[in-house]
Amino acid sequence: MRLHVYPMALLGLLLASLLSFDAGAQSAGQTVFIKGGEKVRVAVSGKPDFFLRFAAVVSDERCPARVKCAWANPPVVAIEASVQGKPAQSFEISPGGPGGVRRGNYLGVPIEYADLTPAPQEPGEFAKVRPLATYTVVLKINGPEEKPR
Repeated sequence: MRLHVYPMALLGLLLASLLSFDAGAQSAGQTVFIKGGEKVRVAVSGKPDFFLRFAAVVSDERCPARVKCAWANPPVVAIEASVQGKPAQSFEISPGGPGGVRRGNYLGVPIEYADLTPAPQEPGEFAKVRPLATYTVVLKINGPEEKPR
């Protein structure tokens, strides 16, 4: 009977360590993938860990793959940043277009748009926003901005 206690205790410790592992943590200088409506934890050296949530696709006027467009604009996405104990901050990011390049900045950490998937494929998909859960935004998280000397 006593021999069965130790393996069970070891199994319990192993399971507890696996459950406490945060697979969603991202580091500065990395590319971060966030599915629509979900959030990830971001760890940046010298800063408190914070969360980024993919809140919305504001617009998606990319030219579908099977179409030759007279005009198109890059997507604009809404991101929500938060840290425990403080209100969330929302911002829109985009790689360009009529509003120019829009970047986010949270706690001095620059956040840039890298990609949005899936891209429109068919003519009927032009300028139509799909349900948020179907998208994945790709962001570039850079190191903290340095103050000019």
